[in-house]
Amino acid sequence: IFLYLARILPIVALLPVAVSNFLGLAIFNTQENQHKLKSSTLFAPFICFRVFVDNDTIFSGQMRSIVEQNIKTCLNVGLRNFIFDVVTERSLGLVPLNYLRELIVPSKYQTVLNSQRKSRAWQYCLEEGVNLFSYDDWIVHLNVGTEMSNNSVISIANFIYDNKFLIGQGQVTCRSTSANVISVMSDSLRIAMDYGMSRFGLRCMNMPLFGVKSTFLLCNAGVENSIGFDFGSKPDMTVENMMVLKAWQQGHKVGHIDCEMYEKETNSVFQFVNQRCLFISEILQTISNTHVFFIYKIGIFMALAHTMLMHFAISYFVLHFIFPLSGTRPFTLVYGFIFGLIYFMNVFGAFKTHSFHIRDSIKLLVLTILMVPFSLLIESSALYQFLFSKQ
Repeated sequence: IFLYLARILPIVALLPVAVSNFLGLAIFNTQENQHKLKSSTLFAPFICFRVFVDNDTIFSGQMRSIVEQNIKTCLNVGLRNFIFDVVTERSLGLVPLNYLRELIVPSKYQTVLNSQRKSRAWQYCLEEGVNLFSYDDWIVHLNVGTEMSNNSVISIANFIYDNKFLIGQGQVTCRSTSANVISVMSDSLRIAMDYGMSRFGLRCMNMPLFGVKSTFLLCNAGVENSIGFDFGSKPDMTVENMMVLKAWQQGHKVGHIDCEMYEKETNSVFQFVNQRCLFISEILQTISNTHVFFIYKIGIFMALAHTMLMHFAISYFVLHFIFPLSGTRPFTLVYGFIFGLIYFMNVFGAFKTHSFHIRDSIKLLVLTILMVPFSLLIESSALYQFLFSKQ
């Protein structure tokens, strides 16, 4: 009975995700295109680049330098109508600059639905007297460690000039500087999924079928003001995802921004496992929230089921050679496609991560293939840590 369940149950979630990943990687160019400005930056609308620093995050000198470098990148492109908002729950002692503003959320501030941390901070930014932007301005949500490039700034400006969508999602890849091969390789699948299923939903259907990520999200200020970020205390770190899903529910389309930004990879296996646990928790918070109808969260539910049912698929793939079942050939072909694609996506993500650092492609290819079982084991440990944690 276990083998029959392990054979049929995972296909329901694994196959749609696998097909979406395959189409996203096969149809669209995965190399970053170099863009030129379509119009003068003098006529560009005002753009606010916004990052959040909570009480648990140490705003190091390196993070400070990333923000300052991002400002220089905007100036190098010729952008002048912009500002960087660093939103925080405590004073960071930032030196005031022409293009930098520190927003401190008052400790007594409370939203209608008692949102916490990031949700509370983003909602505070929309309050009268704090929000300085018109409905024609734009907000770019970034992680505090996200590094911008000239090409990404140009792509953002062009996306706004095109005026086809009011919301856009871009790519974020890792620049590997860590000697921890296991954690770097484990993150390769996540990077490949961003280029696969996420791009498939955004470019083919202009829908956030599998959600969006807060590391690089562009949104019209009018849309943000009309929807807001007050979704209650649970969807905290996924608040941008909730806002975009709500916008989709209201009829807004979401476009894809053809460029890349960069962030650092996790430094250790322990940090990677904790990151994956947080990722699973965030997805569950999004799915369980009642502000968005479930039909708009089916893709996110599939992505979560893909992670949780992978263990059944692996069990079946191994055990069916020992205990063969009748009519296994079609299932063997399907699972062969799924696991073959997983291997390819790990290789693809590894090459994306190491494209600037490792020249020996054959060595990287062999190393990635050998590391895939360890990556799946780490993913499993993250899942079990989440399932058996006290929270």
